[in-house]
Amino acid sequence: MDEQRRILTASLASDNPAVKYGTLLSILRQQQQRDFFANAAEFKLIGDVWLRDTRGRVLKTGDKFRGWLTPFHPAVTEAGFLEYLATRKGKRLFDGSHKSIAQTVMI
Repeated sequence: MDEQRRILTASLASDNPAVKYGTLLSILRQQQQRDFFANAAEFKLIGDVWLRDTRGRVLKTGDKFRGWLTPFHPAVTEAGFLEYLATRKGKRLFDGSHKSIAQTVMI
């Protein structure tokens, strides 16, 4: 628990959005590393709840992805994620390649 707290505290102080929000979303089990490249449009307000909606995804084979709705933990919005999300319209959640983000987040 102390290790998670140390990692989270350091991540929230980061100026790098992939570190700050990616770590927060990962710790709260709302995202896995491969999801760092999700389209920002998957994060939306439905009713009065902010969610991640993956129901519209299509697999490389053309088959539909069995998606789900995942509500945000309040800590995500308190950390300023919605303001960051507003800057990502029409883009992936984070810039960079899989390798560059993995290396940045692992540091």
